[in-house]
Amino acid sequence: MHYDTLAEAINNTDNISIVYTALRNAGLSQVFDGVAAYTILAPSDQAFARLGEAGQELQEPQEQAAMMALLRDHVVPGYLTPGDIARAIAQAPDGEVTMRTLGDHLLTFTSNRGKITVTAENGLSARFSGKALRATNGVAIPLDGMLKRVSAEAQ
Repeated sequence: MHYDTLAEAINNTDNISIVYTALRNAGLSQVFDGVAAYTILAPSDQAFARLGEAGQELQEPQEQAAMMALLRDHVVPGYLTPGDIARAIAQAPDGEVTMRTLGDHLLTFTSNRGKITVTAENGLSARFSGKALRATNGVAIPLDGMLKRVSAEAQ
């Protein structure tokens, strides 16, 4: 399915509802309704659930800044489908592609047996999981994990 905007795509997808709620509560969903293109590597609701108490706390209104910091490290500029990323990996001499997030950190993309893994500078990695959501102004790719450390103590 193709959506008009990235915000609409995220809003209409059950397994990444926490990401949409966070963007809406922070007033950022309109950014993803705009004309600039972004690729959101959206942690699934299950990825948040695996964080336990820290994942629950992150969703509290008083933790909005921490949630936005986490999400900035899951967004790269541009319209990139999993196919685009896979082709770039295949063409890279070392089989890796590096991109900078809106949070100004590097992500490294690799592929193993057709499964794309993204690894953050901090060593955390996640795999693409689920169907990418394509919109006129970007792509949302569900991830099975987080690319930024989250702990109750960090909140």
